[in-house]
Order: sequence, then structure tokens, then C-alpha cells
Amino acid sequence: YVSGGSTLKIYGGRLGPTPGSVATPFTTAGIETALKDDLNKVSAAAAVDGLWQQRVAYLRGDKSLEGTTFRRRFKELADIVNSGVQYVGAPATNSVYAEGYASFASAHATRTPAVYVGANDGMLHAFNATNGNELFAYIPSWMGPRLSSLTDPGYSHMSYVDATPAIGVAKTGTGSAASDWRTVLVSGTGGGGKGVFALDITNPTTFDESKALWEFTQANDSDMGYVLGKSRIVKLRTSSPSASTSTYRWFAMVPAGVNNYVAGSDGTFSSTGAPTIFLLALDKPAGTAWSLNDNYYKISLPFDSALAVTNATGIINLEAYANGAGITEYVYAGDL
Repeated sequence: YVSGGSTLKIYGGRLGPTPGSVATPFTTAGIETALKDDLNKVSAAAAVDGLWQQRVAYLRGDKSLEGTTFRRRFKELADIVNSGVQYVGAPATNSVYAEGYASFASAHATRTPAVYVGANDGMLHAFNATNGNELFAYIPSWMGPRLSSLTDPGYSHMSYVDATPAIGVAKTGTGSAASDWRTVLVSGTGGGGKGVFALDITNPTTFDESKALWEFTQANDSDMGYVLGKSRIVKLRTSSPSASTSTYRWFAMVPAGVNNYVAGSDGTFSSTGAPTIFLLALDKPAGTAWSLNDNYYKISLPFDSALAVTNATGIINLEAYANGAGITEYVYAGDL
């Protein structure tokens, strides 16, 4: 992990249920006004101190104010606790998928291998698997109000990006060219907040803000909770069993997690506390609003609503089982 931070490629998600673009560069020139305001004070309840630019530099690795204005760090990379490291090399060549997948696998056969992991510095990190150098980092938008705490000399440990990412291939185009396929990463943030994000990591060396595909938070659907478990990348049949021609679509299958009935900082919470599985379309264009039963779907599992708070529900983990053609047919999930 490179200290100093001037050349690091760090990007941050944009706030709001439907931002025009998903992410911006995490630089003093790139971040949006709302994030500047969050970084302009040491905590949400504190007074403005005018140090937002210095906090951006600190979070990018600058050490010049450590031990005086800001908290001293032993390392710029924070602790990795509940996030499992995921390795991605060349695309598999023995895939069951057709429709141009072979061209995709051939086009990216020599891509840079990378490892991906979340850390409690507010970032999902991508490292070159050969030499360990950082390729890029991504800060989910809901980390914004909490980032300043990392600079506080009196900081007490909190969870930030503390979940294991899921990585797989998905067909997001309508043709049969290599460009119709992507390698995608989908991750929640564990105890760090109620949301999940998706990134296009087809070529990790050229990642920039345009490769952030989408975010989905409790602002998009109140049944979203703290996603502690691992999502799955799935291919689902979208045509009826009796249709003469079958159609398919790729989704992130997300266990909605826990505590969705607890109000967030924006006052949003689930009125039922229903344990939920979300299906989030991986072909949703950036800037397009999330729309239930159009580009996302949800499965609410049965539960006793009278006991939802005292006996918490919430889907923690799930597993999807595909047939020989790679089409998901069964899902097993458990709640609390």
C-alpha cells in the first residue's frame, strides 16, 4: 500500500438514491459538496473546522499532520477483520456460458491478476496480485459521514467496509461481443452501513469512476439492512417456462442483512423488518432510478412480525445453485 497518496486511484460513491453518475475521484477537486461538508468537521455533531482538504490528503495516505492535528497511524491501510480476500485472474475458459463469452475470455486472458478486500479505513481495496501495489480503492457513499472520525486523535474503532465481496462474470449487453460481458464485484459493508455497491473490474488497471456501476442503499428500499453476508452473481431465466424462446438476465443476489427496522441517520427504516433477498440487475445503466419489479426485485421471507424487534430476523447468508447451463434454479438462505 503506497503511502503519500498523491498518485493513488481512489474513488468515492455519490450520495442520493439516483445520482447522475455513480462516483467521483476522491480528491479535493473531485469530491462532491456533501462529502466536503462531512469532511469539514471531525464528527457529525462537531463544529466546522475548515480542515476538509487536509482530511482528504490524510485519507489518501498523507502523514504530515499525524500526531498533531490528526490521529497517528501505524499504517495507512486499516485493519481487515470480516472481509475475506478475493483473487481474480484471467476469466475461466471452460465456462458454460455462450453468447460471446469465449471472445470475452480471450480478450482478457492476460489481464493483471488482482486481489480485492474491504478494510476499516472506509475503502474497498484492489491490489496487484503479483507485486502488492494498490491498483485502486473505492469508498461507498454511505461512508461519507464517518470518514472524518478516522482522523480524530480520540478515535474509537468502528466498522467501515467490513464484508466480503462477491466476484463473477455477467452479461450486461444485448449482443454477443466480448464487450457485452463484464467481470463484476458486488459488496456490502458489514457493520459499516446499510447498502451494497457494484463495480466493473473487467480490467483493474484501467478502473476509474466510470466503472462504478451502481449503489443500492436503504434510501432505495427500506428493507435493506446491514449486509453481513456475501452476495452472489446469478444468471436467472426471465421468460416463462412455456415461452418458445428463453430469455435470461444477470443479477446480484443480495442477502439484505440485519437491523433494517432500525432507523438510519436519514430516519429511514423498514416498517416490517422483513427478512429479504434482493435481486439487483447488473445491466442497470448509471443514472437510471431503481424501480421495483423492473430493475430490481425482492423476496420477502415469512416471519412473525410481532416478534421482529425482540427476536431479530434478517438474511445473513445464502447460496445459489445453478444447473449445467449456469442458470440458477435453487437458493438456500437462513435468517437469525
